[in-house]
Amino acid sequence: MKLTVYVQKGIKFTDDINYAVIVNDDGQFAILDKHTDVTTVIREGYVKIVYQDSDKFIYLTHGLVTFSKHQLNIYALHAEIGDTFEAAKLLHSELIKLLDEQSKKENVDYSILEKDLREHIMKAKIGHI
Repeated sequence: MKLTVYVQKGIKFTDDINYAVIVNDDGQFAILDKHTDVTTVIREGYVKIVYQDSDKFIYLTHGLVTFSKHQLNIYALHAEIGDTFEAAKLLHSELIKLLDEQSKKENVDYSILEKDLREHIMKAKIGHI
């Protein structure tokens, strides 16, 4: 079956796999090639993807998994792939930490810009008659 992982910036990963094991708040279940159509939500969890001779793990948050016509699609806000569960989870944690730092920096930058704009408006006496 075909696997495609989509994140905010587009396709993160695509490959042919034997089957997948979905783990979410409700438990876990496997999807094989002839599985019936299914859609499930993963608030935070992982998907174990199984190949002929190896496994990989996709750790994700805020995701939707769909399977139809031999195509497994994973749509996630954030997803990281690793050779082990621990590696995938660590990569995901590092990504979240980096995104949080970037968000804090952007918020500080916007605060500075807002303060500068307010000072320029006051100096120019815009709005005063």
